Amino acid sequence: MEAATPGNSLPNKQELLAFQARWLRRAGLAGLIGAFLFAAGVVLQQIGLNVPSGKSDAEQLVFEHAHSSRLIYSSILQALGLIMFLAPLLFLFRSANGRAQRMRGALIGLIVLGPVAFGVGLAVSAVGSTKAADKFHTQEPAVVQQARQDAGQAQAAEDKGKGQGAGTTAGPKSQATTTATATTASTGSTTINLNGTTTTAALPLTPDQAGGNARENLAEHINKHTALLVGGGLVFFLGRLALVFGMVYTSLWAMRTGLLSRFWGMIGIVAGVGLIILGPLGLALFVLWFAAIGLMFLGLWPKPLPPAWAAGEAVPWQRREDDLGPPTAEREGSGTVEGSGREVSETAMPENGEGDQDEATDRYGETQGQRRKKRKRRG
Repeated sequence: MEAATPGNSLPNKQELLAFQARWLRRAGLAGLIGAFLFAAGVVLQQIGLNVPSGKSDAEQLVFEHAHSSRLIYSSILQALGLIMFLAPLLFLFRSANGRAQRMRGALIGLIVLGPVAFGVGLAVSAVGSTKAADKFHTQEPAVVQQARQDAGQAQAAEDKGKGQGAGTTAGPKSQATTTATATTASTGSTTINLNGTTTTAALPLTPDQAGGNARENLAEHINKHTALLVGGGLVFFLGRLALVFGMVYTSLWAMRTGLLSRFWGMIGIVAGVGLIILGPLGLALFVLWFAAIGLMFLGLWPKPLPPAWAAGEAVPWQRREDDLGPPTAEREGSGTVEGSGREVSETAMPENGEGDQDEATDRYGETQGQRRKKRKRRG
């Protein structure tokens, strides 16, 4: 996409309007396609599948192994949708940058990095998860079997030790010195009082407990040592941070320059921050914002684009307290003031010593004193 030179120098209006005319509909179409692709990926990933809660790494890997192809395809669709969002976001950034000298055009790299890294990281993580799931599926049986065997042997040795201890303990002296006070099966430990000293000894796990722990430990180990999964997760994290910044910064300046209304500017800021703090709800708001922006750029939104787009310059939104009516030129018009009134005559001041008269008369031949007397009689 071409645009005005980033930085403090602004382009002329013709260049900016030509850039908008060339990319407005393309950016809108990309936004709508991106929203459709991302929504299709989410539906493909969720519909008809019993997705695990995510509390168990082992169950998550089992699920991913069973539906690996479907999960990869859905992740690729979501990644393509995220990358398509680059077009409307970059177009909006450059349009605002062409209207505001205080915008930092050098930040365009973060604007580009956000959607691209977010989408690529998502796709790579999906492939890495599939690799990890395959490793887990191959190694799990042997690891679980070994853990169950070890637990069974430890439990048998414990039972044998208890039997020998019971056979050699006799008489009141032995009973007085050793007594078991509590046993907690869930924690795998027992508390014993020996001559007033409290000690805690670990109890052997049951084979089922040992097998479950072995599965979770194996899943955690594989997730931490699968290069694609770790690398994809890092790229995904960096892309999400860059995208949050790009959404907030672009929406803020688009609102300041009048390219977006205050409502849609604030929605863009909330959608960006929501990628971190709102989870799936923030992601849904993020996609809906791009869909709405796409409709606006295509001219399919019920309201037209704000005046700043056609003006080729910033047209900040006016606050209500700043609304002082039409401009002065429009208020003055032709200079004629409408109204009504009557003619008032003024008595000329006496000149050249003629002011020796006590009182001046008005147009009706009455003096001021006569008028005062009339007012007193009326009162």
